[in-house]
Amino acid sequence: MDSAYPNGREEVRTFLGRLIPIRNCLSHSNPISVRQAEQCVCYCNDFIDCVKLYFEKKGKEKMWNVPSITKINDSLGNEVLFKNLKNPEVFLTNKVFYVGESYTVWLTLDSAFNSSEYTIKGNLDNRSLTMSNNQIIVTFTEQDVSQEVFITLEVISNKTWHKYHYSDQRILIVLEVRPVI
Repeated sequence: MDSAYPNGREEVRTFLGRLIPIRNCLSHSNPISVRQAEQCVCYCNDFIDCVKLYFEKKGKEKMWNVPSITKINDSLGNEVLFKNLKNPEVFLTNKVFYVGESYTVWLTLDSAFNSSEYTIKGNLDNRSLTMSNNQIIVTFTEQDVSQEVFITLEVISNKTWHKYHYSDQRILIVLEVRPVI
């Protein structure tokens, strides 16, 4: 932290402590001044730059620098944030679908990567799913009937290596599909 806070730990606490009243105002939907907004942006950027510099000095800024899904939203109103901590990451829905019903998933990807740097594959069990504008729509058929149906979403960079051997991130969506009786 020496690059932004040469006087040590207490200086860090002083600057970050100045953000507490701003955070409190915002968390209670109270207005803040333009000056407070500038202060918040400035102090946060200084802190983030310090952390980035620390990891650059350790050589870790490039370790596993791969594209990833940061958030998914679905047609059930669910929103799930992914931190890419383990592979695969599992998202369980507790909704039961019936043959003929549809399920939609919208993906938000790490904006640090251009979409030309990776591909996204979607599968329903062993059937390929079509993705359009970071969205997958699945209409369930009789062949999908199962207590556990797996929708797999994989992000694959254009690099010759991958974080998890064949892909850089994998998300499993587990749901149930029943026949219409």
